[in-house]
Amino acid sequence: MRCFERLVILAVIVAAGCSSNGAVATPSPLSLPKVVATPTNGHVSVVAVANKPVGNVVPVYISVANGSDDPLIESPAEIFAQGGDGNRVPVVPLTEAVAQAGGAAGLVSSMGTAAAYGVPAAAVGGVSGLAAGGLGGMSWSGALTGSLIGSAAGLIAGGAQGIWTAHEAAEQRAQEQIANLSLKPATIPPNGTASGYVFYPADQYQKLLAVMGDTESHSSVTATTKIGE
Repeated sequence: MRCFERLVILAVIVAAGCSSNGAVATPSPLSLPKVVATPTNGHVSVVAVANKPVGNVVPVYISVANGSDDPLIESPAEIFAQGGDGNRVPVVPLTEAVAQAGGAAGLVSSMGTAAAYGVPAAAVGGVSGLAAGGLGGMSWSGALTGSLIGSAAGLIAGGAQGIWTAHEAAEQRAQEQIANLSLKPATIPPNGTASGYVFYPADQYQKLLAVMGDTESHSSVTATTKIGE
């Protein structure tokens, strides 16, 4: 009897926790700063805005504008942050940045609920059916069959599996969002722009340097800017 009571109570707690507390992080993408570099005739410009550190990395939104007459090759590997010591700090590769942040979901800006994955409805429905169907025709002091205890235990195990599956789905979704929002290597045409996030080791940075290749003159172009917040 007491064993069954405990199982039912635990099942209810699991289901209620999923439903009311949002057991699964349903990530939204990193918010994009409302700033985009504007091409200026004869100039290459860059804008950089730092987010708050997440784990051991700091996301920095970068926008590069090509106001020159030639296409420019841009690569995140050639965009450096500078702190007070003046040393150039390279970006952290995306896969490593996710790990340093504690997971992809740690790099997104808001939390959601498991309702998007249908987990709470199934868990709560199972508890209600068990409570009404399994207990309605008997007293708490009556003999309980192993099947009822097994049902409660199965509900708890199934709910835990559902939550884990939903967490996996949320993490995968976050990884896709971050990949889409990250700055990628590109050839920026004249009067074109390229924007996205890069990640640096968590620290205080004052300046950003973007080194790009001029495809016509086969030379390099360096654009610098202060990093805003």
